[in-house]
Amino acid sequence: MSAVDFVNQQLREHFTDVSRLTAEFVLLRDRLMRAELKIQVLEETIAKFNADSVLASDSCVIKSADTTIAKH
Repeated sequence: MSAVDFVNQQLREHFTDVSRLTAEFVLLRDRLMRAELKIQVLEETIAKFNADSVLASDSCVIKSADTTIAKH
């Protein structure tokens, strides 16, 4: 095998490795983006749940105060 053939073979192998790594990177990037979206949805759901809990708690306090006032 001549030096030129050897270099060409090495370049082809390198190109194949780079192509494979690029494809893997794209897949991992896409998975990361989907995971970030899921995290965002979960954070929004938790925030809404917390807000609903605060409203429900405030409502219970108001009802309790109304009941206390009505008894007096």
